Amino acid sequence: MNFYADQVGRHTLYFVVNNQPSNVVVVDVFAQTTKPVHTIS
Repeated sequence: MNFYADQVGRHTLYFVVNNQPSNVVVVDVFAQTTKPVHTIS
């Protein structure tokens, strides 16, 4: 599974299978303050 966070902040995810919700998954996203380690050319 891929998750793309398009905004800085707290994102909460949960899944429902057979009408049973999962525990909440919390993803805290911070702004990148340095240059990328590698570049693609």
